[in-house]
Amino acid sequence: MSLKFLMDVHVHIAVTEGLRRRGAEVLTVQEANMQLADDIDLLAFALRERWVIFTNDADFPRLHARGVPHGGIVYCH
Repeated sequence: MSLKFLMDVHVHIAVTEGLRRRGAEVLTVQEANMQLADDIDLLAFALRERWVIFTNDADFPRLHARGVPHGGIVYCH
C-alpha cells in the first residue's frame, strides 16, 4: 500500500507537482472542493478516504496533540 497525499491549501504547488512527477498519488484540497473546509473536517475527510494530510499549517500538529483522529499528517515547516 502506498501513501496518498491530500495537499493542504497552504502547500506550494511546486511541492505538489514534484510529488506527482515522482509518481505519488496526490489530491489538492482545491481539487477535492474542500478549500473552505475547516481543519477538523479536512482530517475527517482524509481519514475516511485514506489520504495523509500534507501541510505546513502548524494547526495540524496541534490537532494531533489534542487527539483528533486522522490517517496521518506530514508537516513541513
